[in-house]
Amino acid sequence: MQRSRDVGGVRSSSEVQALHEARRCGVSRRMRLSKHARMESLPDRNLTMQDVFSALANARDCISDGPDKWRVFGPSLDEDELQVIVKFDPDAFVITVYGVI
Repeated sequence: MQRSRDVGGVRSSSEVQALHEARRCGVSRRMRLSKHARMESLPDRNLTMQDVFSALANARDCISDGPDKWRVFGPSLDEDELQVIVKFDPDAFVITVYGVI
């Protein structure tokens, strides 16, 4: 999936707020994993919760992925680019994690 951005690369106010929330949750380690993320996404990609914390805390970008759902882009501990599909409630509820190709 390609990242889209409004004209001129400007983030919307909701994207700015979501990016702030992602970083806050990553730094404070306030995160819960869905069963899918815990049992499939992370093990299948050889990722740990620490990689997801890193991606959130160091988030570089985010875009809406539906109502109340965000696609957050950030680096794993090994600096591999991840995209974390997340809802904020007020912690980060991680739905799934992908590597970015």
